[in-house]
Amino acid sequence: MKTLYLNNSGYRWINVDSKGKHDKIKTLIGGIEKDRSVKYWEALGNFAVPYISLKGKTRMLHYNHTNDMWTVYEELPQFQRL
Repeated sequence: MKTLYLNNSGYRWINVDSKGKHDKIKTLIGGIEKDRSVKYWEALGNFAVPYISLKGKTRMLHYNHTNDMWTVYEELPQFQRL
């Protein structure tokens, strides 16, 4: 597995194997479990988040600890102001 940085500051990168294939992660999108290829990773503070292509758009994923899977950030429940 090789890490290739996509910019000079190093906050975006990809991981590829010897055949040039990207990382695969388990996702839960719209209630469907599926292995998806990571387009790239991005550092956000002390952690990293993967980005995938979904319906022609690049989407950031969020790790859900309750089911140990990645979910699309837009599908997370939003907090309402009181």
